[in-house]
Amino acid sequence: MDCWNVTMTNPYTVSLNDSMTVSSGEQYLGVNGFGSNGLTWFVVFINSTYLYYETVVNGSAVDSGYLNCVNGIAQVTVDAQTISFIGSTTFTSNVDFQSLNQIQTLNGDGSFNGGELDITVQ
Repeated sequence: MDCWNVTMTNPYTVSLNDSMTVSSGEQYLGVNGFGSNGLTWFVVFINSTYLYYETVVNGSAVDSGYLNCVNGIAQVTVDAQTISFIGSTTFTSNVDFQSLNQIQTLNGDGSFNGGELDITVQ
């Protein structure tokens, strides 16, 4: 697991660009967004075209599902009332604003043989 501390108290967008490849298995590459109240959202790249998302409020899952990425790219956009997961389609979860204090990445169980995950926060 790798951790990056950040301070985003205003609405923010996290862009995830996954170009990793595996020679066997699936990626299961996790990206967790932690706010002042703990885990707020997470994305798990099953592979570079398919991901699982979830929003979390006070330790409980609020919404979850699957989206397709666009060439390995997905975004998480958080504003005062929603968290949106954006790939080839968009899912929006109606939750109160959550700050971003830390991003964690976790390696999955695939046999990784190249590529990288680029994270941009704005």
